[in-house]
Amino acid sequence: MSIRSRRSAMVAIALAFGAIGASPSIAQSVKPFDLQFGVIRGLTTSNLAKENGSLERKLGEAGANLVWRGPYPGTPFEALSAGQVDVTFTTSTNAAPAVLGNAKFKIFGYQEPDLDGEGIWVKKDSGIKSLAELKGRKIASDKGGSGHHVLLKALDKAGIDPKDVQISYFDPADALAAFNGGQVDALATWRTFGASAETKGNGVKLVSGRDVGSENLLIYIVRDQVAKDHPQAVRAVFDALREAAANSAKDPEATARLWEKLGNLDPKVAPIFVPPASREFRAVTPALLPTLNNAANLFVKYGVIPRAPDYSKVLFDVNDVKS
Repeated sequence: MSIRSRRSAMVAIALAFGAIGASPSIAQSVKPFDLQFGVIRGLTTSNLAKENGSLERKLGEAGANLVWRGPYPGTPFEALSAGQVDVTFTTSTNAAPAVLGNAKFKIFGYQEPDLDGEGIWVKKDSGIKSLAELKGRKIASDKGGSGHHVLLKALDKAGIDPKDVQISYFDPADALAAFNGGQVDALATWRTFGASAETKGNGVKLVSGRDVGSENLLIYIVRDQVAKDHPQAVRAVFDALREAAANSAKDPEATARLWEKLGNLDPKVAPIFVPPASREFRAVTPALLPTLNNAANLFVKYGVIPRAPDYSKVLFDVNDVKS
């Protein structure tokens, strides 16, 4: 090769490296994609992460725009399947039928059950003092969710066949309305609606999730395609939610003030809705499978679902994604 040819080759190489060096600025000019977060009605860790700005900020750092969808009355599985929602949350039992149906999502984060916040409520003047006295009574619950799980755990512990009570399935808000209005004798639900049953419906908690050993986890799920194409964005959501949960545990009074504002609550009532410090936001690993399977097997036992789903196929460990 001649000296002139070598010089030409070196110039070409230099230009090539110059183009490569310029690629980050080109990438930075690309419009961030929209990550659609489907929120469920109620006061949740997701609300905390949105209100304090961490969700939007961390997603921005990962090249994504936060798009807030909802609130939905229940888990927006249909919207998730249609690509109208990318990230949302539900309970492990609520997700079981979707996992059985080969749902296209991954579980990337979870929180332990709110053991003292969920349970079964009865009227103070109902005369019901024990689980045994629920026989023959009308009980309102969501189907497949936390209330249903706690109810079956309670009946199972008491040795009561679910056929010996009258279970009416409602949307959680409608279940609360049925209880407050006297259409049912008991309400199986969680903190958001249980607190309202106490303050507006003359309710008292008969048993808690802690009393019956609740194992139904609150799980956060992401569409398969988003997990595949934008793992950094999934990690960003996880980090924001973990930060929000930790901050709430450190300063529950601040959370109460936020709930007062968002929920238009009485200042004396708002603290009841604050999630406990135990609801730390955690990454999903295979070590979680026994708990997921236990909750599913309870539903299998009582015919809610035909068989236990294989949760191992839907786990997404954010620890494998660099922050």
